[in-house]
Amino acid sequence: LKFRETPAIDDDLAQDMGEENLEAYKAKIGENIEHRRKHEAEDQEKKNLLEALVKANPFDVAPSMVEEQLDRMVEGAARQLQMYTGQSMDFSDEEMQQLREDQREQAEFQVRSGLLLLEVAKKAEVQVGFDEVQAEINKMAVQAGDNADRVRAHYGNPQEMMRLQYRLTEDRTVTFLREKSSLGPKHECSGSEQA
Repeated sequence: LKFRETPAIDDDLAQDMGEENLEAYKAKIGENIEHRRKHEAEDQEKKNLLEALVKANPFDVAPSMVEEQLDRMVEGAARQLQMYTGQSMDFSDEEMQQLREDQREQAEFQVRSGLLLLEVAKKAEVQVGFDEVQAEINKMAVQAGDNADRVRAHYGNPQEMMRLQYRLTEDRTVTFLREKSSLGPKHECSGSEQA
């Protein structure tokens, strides 16, 4: 017979998890939870900000841009599935079509918000240089520990480096918009201030 034996929550468990003692392990768990909460709050704030930006600046987007974004989203989902499970995404044509339709509204939102952020970045002269991209790659490599070489190899691809530069520019532009929007809820953008 097999049965699950739950380990005792003590210093031995903490040491097995790479910490000095149980108190240090609890502190690390607390930090991880706080970090996750902060990250989720920032993501929600970014989403709210982008939704407001898109709502305040309506415009038509080319269907081809939405299709390209759908391609990127499907490819990204396939890469993540492969990375985390080792399995490939194997859908029938009908399932793939349904997946694309389910994601179409999100893809259109991403295209609109991305174009608006690029325009804001241009007007606000937000730029991310090569050195900053390299610093971010080094930071991710340090965080990856044993997989540092894999991270550096991944971003050795010029296309992946360009994606990272775009993400960093987007993050900096969102920070810029957050600072501008913190002037207060009564602050209205005039037509010339809109992206």
